[in-house]
Amino acid sequence: MLKVTIKSANTDAKLEFSEVGNEYFTVTFSSVSLSASHRVWGYTGDCERLVSLFVEMAENWTGWEGIKNWDAIEDDFSLSCTSDKLGHITLEVELVGRDTPELWSAKFNVEVEAGQLEKIANEMKALFSRC
Repeated sequence: MLKVTIKSANTDAKLEFSEVGNEYFTVTFSSVSLSASHRVWGYTGDCERLVSLFVEMAENWTGWEGIKNWDAIEDDFSLSCTSDKLGHITLEVELVGRDTPELWSAKFNVEVEAGQLEKIANEMKALFSRC
């Protein structure tokens, strides 16, 4: 598997994970109004914790209380995930580019349906087995 694409349930937006290897991976968001991509250091254990986040959401597909979070060790990529009792999952994503001459950041939401979570979790496990 070369990438995992998480498509929004409401718009043409998508969040992609790709180029996994040597403790790094790339996160890309694209929509009509915004495109952002960043290479993230998956420090020891970070990739496993990221996969665990998606597995935990899939296991709790009927919803959960509060926010499920994941942050990269360099604070350049974070996920905050919430759900409602209607099966809507919100992935709030933040990317920060610090390794360029100009500091940049992008924050966006991707809405997914609970029924997508198991497939996403399985694809994340397969993709990040090389991290």
